[in-house]
Amino acid sequence: MRPKGTRRVIIHAGFHKTGTTTLQKTFELNRAALDEHVELYLRYDFRTRLLARPVRRFAAARNKSAKDAILDEALLFFAGLDDNDPRPVFISHENLSGTFIGKDRVANYAAAPIAIGLIQEAWRRVTGGTEGLELLYSTRKTGWIASCHWQRVRQDRETRDLATYERQYAEAADLDHAVDQIRDAVAPSPVHRFAIEEVAHPALAALDLLGLSELWPMLDIPDNQNTTLGEDVRARLLALNRSSLQGAEFHTRRRALLGLSQPD
Repeated sequence: MRPKGTRRVIIHAGFHKTGTTTLQKTFELNRAALDEHVELYLRYDFRTRLLARPVRRFAAARNKSAKDAILDEALLFFAGLDDNDPRPVFISHENLSGTFIGKDRVANYAAAPIAIGLIQEAWRRVTGGTEGLELLYSTRKTGWIASCHWQRVRQDRETRDLATYERQYAEAADLDHAVDQIRDAVAPSPVHRFAIEEVAHPALAALDLLGLSELWPMLDIPDNQNTTLGEDVRARLLALNRSSLQGAEFHTRRRALLGLSQPD
């Protein structure tokens, strides 16, 4: 039996709107090809969702109950890993940094260092140390707040305009500062980062870190996820969100603006 904690575990913990969905969709599409080389836990995997759920709750409500839930779920997750499996483990869920900026009155990633510190503590309790645990963060140098605003407008009936959103969340856009705080909180665990403007593809950046970049030419690459449709569509969606429409009529009009097919 391999000693506890000798597996390499990489947690890609966000941030939102930094290519996380594109990375996850690429790995999901190619899971069969990757399975021989890496044990994947992606956003829609049951165990990943259980791990991320209390972090999101803690970001919205800083209390002991939420902190305890993060530690408990991480303990269960790490205890369930097979020590005899030689593959590295790759976990990816943006909510491991907290909740989406602007949602549930969350204005920044201040909860992220605390949450990931609790996850590191769970790893320490299960394995006896910090060796083997690494963190990965994707960032974005430009357009991040506009991308966050777009997602809120198209999904959550956001009514604030982009200029207001940018004023309210300007501090949160310094993602490198957030990573620096996380790095300090989890030292000596390695903390890696990449800006999406500086890599060919977020999934390739993850493969490079895993030492599996030779697999890249063999992968099927899906279209980029969650791309914006232009400022005219943003303005029209804002007008719709501010309207008095409700129910089926509202959703029909929103789907039409987004170019989505209507449900049967």
